[in-house]
Amino acid sequence: MTALNIKVSKAKAREYKRIIFSGEQSMGKTKAAFNWSDNPLWIDLDKRIPEEIIDQCNRIEGVDDYDSLKSTLVSIKNADEFEYDSLIIDTFTIAESFARDTCIVQDFNGDRNAYSNFSRGDKQHLILYVNPILALLDRIAEKHGCDVILICHSEVKPIKNPNGESYDKVVLCLVEKIRNRVLQWADYVGFAWEDVTLKVDGIKKKVSDSVRKITFSSSPKWDAKGPSHLPVDIIFDTYGEWIKSVKKPVDKVEKAVESKPVQSKPVPESKPERPMRPLRGAK
Repeated sequence: MTALNIKVSKAKAREYKRIIFSGEQSMGKTKAAFNWSDNPLWIDLDKRIPEEIIDQCNRIEGVDDYDSLKSTLVSIKNADEFEYDSLIIDTFTIAESFARDTCIVQDFNGDRNAYSNFSRGDKQHLILYVNPILALLDRIAEKHGCDVILICHSEVKPIKNPNGESYDKVVLCLVEKIRNRVLQWADYVGFAWEDVTLKVDGIKKKVSDSVRKITFSSSPKWDAKGPSHLPVDIIFDTYGEWIKSVKKPVDKVEKAVESKPVQSKPVPESKPERPMRPLRGAK
């Protein structure tokens, strides 16, 4: 009999988180990433850090294409020390465009029409350039114990519903294959929006109140993802108090007691009734 030659240990939670912040325009996604950690490091591709926090942000310079982004991540991965507690890419929508430009040059000899033909580039080639970026982010987080945060634009797309009518959904502004890959990769995907209350004034509707909210609960309305113990929506204040609700430790779930299966009583077979004879004179 052959022994089981493997090492088994208790599972442990990862020390780092992979987070995506998305949502409506001007909702404060960049500010949310800033508030998430005490000492973040920015790969600022969007060049639009808000003025009220820009003096407190440390950013890496010279990242303006796919090669420089990848080499920067390799340098961070190979570093012996990393004093920051999170690494932010702002935005991953731009990082995807960097990957696309390089893919067109290397795989299609610079021919954008060939890349776009039958969506061949987006469906087959682009993922080969995005996956190495995600893998490097994982290696950085594992080595240095820092969170990885991606800020992403959003857009409205029609969704085909095989079980009913189609509908519109607010999704990450990425091509479908990259969007699905990133949603699978992330631990948290937060969607921020403005919850508006309307009042009727005669024949017109006016905004009576609005509250900024963020959710980590998946919905047909938007892309979001997170642990099931989080509230469906959280007040999205500018000071970062909402983060306490997200980072609150979850109570351990006790293993359910195994229950014995309930045996169903056999149903007696019923004999088919004898058909009635037709009445005399019936047509």
